[in-house]
Amino acid sequence: MTGHLDAVDPPARQLLDAAVEIAAGIAGTTQAQSTPGYLALDPARQDALTAALSRLADRFDALAPTSVDVVGQARHDVARWRLEAAMAADHQLRAIAGLSAGTALPAAATSRERYMAATVRWWLDRLGSDARVVVMAHNAHVQRTPVVYEGEVQALPMGLHLDRVLGGDYVAVGLTSGAGRTAALHPAADVGPYGFRVEDTALDPPRPGSIEAALAGSGLVLADLSAARGDDAGPDRIRLDSGYLTTLVADAFDAVVHVPETRLAADLGF
Repeated sequence: MTGHLDAVDPPARQLLDAAVEIAAGIAGTTQAQSTPGYLALDPARQDALTAALSRLADRFDALAPTSVDVVGQARHDVARWRLEAAMAADHQLRAIAGLSAGTALPAAATSRERYMAATVRWWLDRLGSDARVVVMAHNAHVQRTPVVYEGEVQALPMGLHLDRVLGGDYVAVGLTSGAGRTAALHPAADVGPYGFRVEDTALDPPRPGSIEAALAGSGLVLADLSAARGDDAGPDRIRLDSGYLTTLVADAFDAVVHVPETRLAADLGF
């Protein structure tokens, strides 16, 4: 980013430098690792980071014609999208701070989901009309229904945004298991490189009404759910780590891959 601004708009470095000076103190590999530092920031510093990124984005867009003349459309687009990533991360951390303080709006954790969906569209726009993109992500990211956990809407996931834009060209496939063990994640900024502790946890038997209960005893199977979409019936929950997400599974996914048993890999490195 610094090289890009040095080439096309050196005066804008003051905005970037202001943002980097604040962000450097909270930077981490994951949002879990960055969150404690962000929560410790004075609210004025949080606002200053958001303002610097917003002003820089506005300047990027306002001066786009001269930027493209200097570095070309492709390089300009990449630099602008990196800035979009920084803004999405800032808004996501702000949402987490709100959740911690009890002041967050509903579906506060959607900034990251919107950005992930927009990134898929960014690539589709540049790969041509015949391109196909496969995205591997957690069920809660690819599902096309709101993420509801413990009765609260947590986010409108990437899959919901992509479904609204791509329609029938978006296919969501979930993955779950009937038994075994899973990774339960617990925030712990001082543990490992990612800001959370991974706990090897036994899965409870499938709950009544879950897709796991519906597929119990079926072994390894790919269940096509597309015909039941929109019926307002069928399983209404699917595993999330060691718990469950509540959603009509046939509305959330076109298909679900069910494996009989899961276990943790031995070399996760946490």
